[in-house]
This record gives sequence, structure tokens and C-alpha cells, in this order.
Amino acid sequence: LRAIYTVGADVDFLKEKELPKGIDELAADVAAQVSKVAANRTIAWWYLAQEELRTWRRDEMLYLERMTETIRKADPLRRPIVMYDAGHRSSAEMALTGRYLDFAAKGSYVNYSGNVDQRAWLAASIQQEVEAARQAPRKLSPLLIPEMFQNAPAGRSNQIGRWVRHDVVRGLVEGASGLLIFSFWRRPNFEDYETYFSAYTTITPILCGAGELGQALLLGENIPTAIVDLPHGIKDLSIAAFGKTSSGPAVGLRAIRQRGAVYVLLANSTAKEVSGSLRGLPVNEPVWSTVLPSMRPDSLRKAHFVLGPWGTLVVRATLPK
Repeated sequence: LRAIYTVGADVDFLKEKELPKGIDELAADVAAQVSKVAANRTIAWWYLAQEELRTWRRDEMLYLERMTETIRKADPLRRPIVMYDAGHRSSAEMALTGRYLDFAAKGSYVNYSGNVDQRAWLAASIQQEVEAARQAPRKLSPLLIPEMFQNAPAGRSNQIGRWVRHDVVRGLVEGASGLLIFSFWRRPNFEDYETYFSAYTTITPILCGAGELGQALLLGENIPTAIVDLPHGIKDLSIAAFGKTSSGPAVGLRAIRQRGAVYVLLANSTAKEVSGSLRGLPVNEPVWSTVLPSMRPDSLRKAHFVLGPWGTLVVRATLPK
């Protein structure tokens, strides 16, 4: 088991108008924190506190630049650094903080953002990270940060399993290359904790374990010819997010070729059952095996699929030799 380790100087940018110490003193504090544990190989990433640093504040950007520089100098293993960005941050703002980081990492909290029944909003959120990664001068990996901190709306706790599957799979479809759930802390009056926990832990061992799905997502070759054919019903959704309205597919698709197999990820971002077909795959008569557990009526037979409300499929088929 590996972990994320938090380091950072004792400064509160929301309360203080300027740095409480010289920047060299703050850097020395962080260097000492890193050096103390740098030999511990269970640490996978460094998490930089403070978070949500503002690009228009000179002291905060100086802090980000110097602390990330200090972490890298003090860590002989050169492990990646992540900082949480606010969910409303734009791709341009994340590209600026991304000059110093290794991840584009902002909250993608669908329910908290008021989009319980417009879950395609998540696609727009991850696309912001993907665009930030494209703009940033250093390589950034987009992270999906879904929610686990508040109860479902009244009478809808039974939908949590579908919401979690949808949000994770749609995020991976849109280009997220990692999953960081916020959060496993048992908050007061969070009665739906166990339901969320169960839903996420059904997925995470398969996604992050020793199986091939994680390798396919990180190392596989996307198949650009793959498309979804929806002969009936809604094909595209209007998505109002981040100051603009855009259009996106009602059913998200990602097809990947990896080690003699094709992996298909499908996510229905509507509250209605949909059916359709897959086109453009490099296999004519696929025999699918389930990679992530599905819920009824979600199914895929050869090229024809059925997806329930917020339904998902993650499947694999061997390619012909």
C-alpha cells in the first residue's frame, strides 16, 4: 500500500496579507519535512499545502514555485507533486499553477455543484483539466476528484452506486489518468458514508490493482475510429459549465487497444435507459468479458449495448491474431 504525504509551510493565505516568514525560511521548513521521510518508499506523491493557491496573488505563486522546487531538490526519488485546485478553476488558471506541479487536480463534485441530474457536467470538468495539461509547459496528468462528503438528496441514496460508477467511468472516458476520492474522512451527520464507500471500493481494486485495466488506461492506444450509434433518443446534451454552454455526447465512449485486447468504456450521462451500437472497433465478432461490475440492465452483446440511467460498461475482448 502506498500513500500521499502532505508537506507545506505554516502559512494561511486567507488570513495573512503577506508571508509570515521570509521565503527562504519557509523553504527550509519544507525541505526538513521532506528530508525526514524521503527514504520511505511507501510515499507515492507529495501533497502540497496550502491548496487552492491563487494565480493573481504574487506571494502565493512565489510560495508554489519555491516549495515545489524545494520538494524536488530534497527528494532523491523525484516523486510527483499534487496540489488541490478549486472546482471552479479554469483551464488557463490550472495551466499557470501547472508550471510547478505534476497533476491537474481540481474537484469534480457533480452533486455539490448542483448537477445531480445533469451528470454530463463532469465531462466538462475533466475537459478543463485535459486542456490545462495541453497548455501547461510541463507534463500534467489530469486527475478525477469525485465527491464523498455529503448525503444524497432526500430519498435518493439508492442511486449512489450508479452515480459513483457513472462519474468514475465518464471521467476516465474524458481523459482522467488517475482517481483521488474526496474524502474518506467520516464527517459528522454523513449517513451515506458506507454507501459511498462500498460503491467506490467495488471499483478501485480493479482500476488500481494488478489487473490490466489500469495499464490499458495509462499505456494503451486510443482507437479514434470507435463511435457510438444511437438510432433513437438523445444523442447530445447541452452542458452549462464554467461560464459557457457546450454540447457533449449523451453516451461517452473510450476504446483502447492494449496487449492483444480491446477495452471499451461506456457511460450514459442521462437519466433514461438508452440503447445503441458500437462502430469502428478493430474486431467484428467480439466476445466481451466484464472488467468492472455492471448494474442491470447494462449489457453489451457483440456491438449492441443497453445502458440504464447513468449506466456504465467497462469490458474487454481479445483481438484476432
